[in-house]
Amino acid sequence: MAEAVVMLNKKHVKLISFDTEKQTLDLVKKGVIAATLAQGTWNMGYWSLQFLFQLHHRLTSSSRSGDLPLPVYVDTGITVVTKENVDRFYAR
Repeated sequence: MAEAVVMLNKKHVKLISFDTEKQTLDLVKKGVIAATLAQGTWNMGYWSLQFLFQLHHRLTSSSRSGDLPLPVYVDTGITVVTKENVDRFYAR
């Protein structure tokens, strides 16, 4: 879509993307994409391992009954990436 917006010179079109691949970040930096959503990947990994550890050691049940030491729902978060903060999201 970004290519089409550039090719057709549609400056009034605002694109919002998802993820932080280098090509997407480059287009945010150039202003072609207004923003992209960065997933909370650290939290995804952390909570996945917490759940696996709890299940493996039988510290919790996979059923939804009783007191669970882990939350039933985990929001791992997102960050809105714009021209102003895009440089923080490039891989080092």
